[in-house]
Amino acid sequence: MAELRVSFTLRDRDVEHLRWLMQRVGTDAAKLDEAQIVAAVEDMVRRIRASQVPEYVLERAAKLEALVEMVRDRDWDMPPEVRERVIGALAYFAKPNDLIPDGVPGLGFLDDAIMIELVARDLAHELTGYEAFRRTRKLATVKVHGALGSPDLAQRLEAERQRQRARIREREARAREGGRLLW
Repeated sequence: MAELRVSFTLRDRDVEHLRWLMQRVGTDAAKLDEAQIVAAVEDMVRRIRASQVPEYVLERAAKLEALVEMVRDRDWDMPPEVRERVIGALAYFAKPNDLIPDGVPGLGFLDDAIMIELVARDLAHELTGYEAFRRTRKLATVKVHGALGSPDLAQRLEAERQRQRARIREREARAREGGRLLW
């Protein structure tokens, strides 16, 4: 079977329009509470995984899952303004009405994949810090003295979380100076 590769470039104007659309839909979805938004996003990811979607959509679904994990992870404990940004971004995916109806075979989740990519880029520093935190936690719990619930582990995770928060702030400050933050 022959494969078809499709590539396109979104110009600044296109990205601005998608951002505007995301904010408009997100504002409507913001009427939902955090639990409803997270549940709706989890349902969307389940529908993506249950569908026969292209690999690029599955790869983006994994990014969406990471954002949901980040929201649910009590150890990560996002600051309120960061949590608000993440929930605001997820709110877009809580609304069933988007550019391309999800039921259209092969293309239904294309618009969602594009939006997920934009969100993941905007929250890249947060996602990178969270992934580093998760790796540290996993390594710490494997060690003999890193039993879950131990004071030593709790202290180590708090220190790692603070370290990652500082790195995120530093990266975002550099990105703002270079005009690279989208939100």
